Amino acid sequence: MLAAAVMGFVYMLIIRILGGPIIYISILLIILGLAYGGYYCYNYSANYEETDNMYKAYLYGSYFVFGLDACLILCICCYRNALRLAISIFQVTADFISNTMRVLFVPPIFFVLVIVWFIVWTYSAAWVFSVGEPVPREDYPFLTEIIWTDETRYVFLYHLFGFLWINAFLIGLCQFTLAVTCCTWYFTCNSDTKGSGSVSTGFYWTFRYHLGSIAFGSFIIAVVQLIRIIFEYYKKQI
Repeated sequence: MLAAAVMGFVYMLIIRILGGPIIYISILLIILGLAYGGYYCYNYSANYEETDNMYKAYLYGSYFVFGLDACLILCICCYRNALRLAISIFQVTADFISNTMRVLFVPPIFFVLVIVWFIVWTYSAAWVFSVGEPVPREDYPFLTEIIWTDETRYVFLYHLFGFLWINAFLIGLCQFTLAVTCCTWYFTCNSDTKGSGSVSTGFYWTFRYHLGSIAFGSFIIAVVQLIRIIFEYYKKQI
């Protein structure tokens, strides 16, 4: 994880300094590579007779590669403004991270919290799962399976819903904290200052003003996920 973070930071610095040239050179290399591929296929088709299937394969393949190259050039011409905007967004993102280094610790913190919650939920789910009558399996009598009552099934679904809700809630807390940090940095950044984004402000706003909104949004996400799980389960049963 540490190596990935270091590599990501180095990549951000490279994008910040040479983002535009790297992207434009990469696009140019792709265009030239496709053009060379089409030319190679067209030239190589001359090694076969015109009645040979390989001649047609290489010839039509060259036409396809040339057409793909032309489509790429056309897309770049049509979306050049969007491309410039994407490059600017990459560079601004690099500026934000370099000026607000503490934001790199937010995702790992919530990742640990999600793992801890998953361990706690798994331990309690094992207890709920074991509630029922153990009977021999029909295919392997030397093994047993737990026969649930309707009450146990409903309790397990409730328990599963709790896992989905809390998990979505933790993810929402992380995303909102990052969003507040980014917004406060963006709206204080100008030509005279590098911005003053604060992770502590993100945590404060999250827990002071928006816990209810995040919890409600997480509730909706959990309901949708639970319905999908139940639907997939009964679809397999059918």
